[in-house]
Amino acid sequence: MLYEDKSKNIYIEANDLYIGENVSFGEDINIKVFGKFHLGDYSYLGNYIRMEGENIVIGKHFYYCPLDNLGLVVGGGGVNSPNSNLTVGDRCVFHNGLINICEPVTVGDDVGL
Repeated sequence: MLYEDKSKNIYIEANDLYIGENVSFGEDINIKVFGKFHLGDYSYLGNYIRMEGENIVIGKHFYYCPLDNLGLVVGGGGVNSPNSNLTVGDRCVFHNGLINICEPVTVGDDVGL
């Protein structure tokens, strides 16, 4: 399945794609997962995101906004592994960074990174 918005340079591809209600996007977003990509209701994905892996599941009220145009990268070594999974709970806030998911990574509810 594919979600694409060429005017904002957004490309999200997954075999099982779910984008919740009242979700909004910034620009320059490229997400490609082999299994499922789920983004919970009332979430915001800001600018400059690159995500790769097997499964990425993000809960409700997620908020990502870059600082200084640096961006967020999820992936790293081993993104083709069936273990490359990211699960993020509800009400989390992320800013710039790299999350290497060569093995499963779980972030609980109400976490800021």
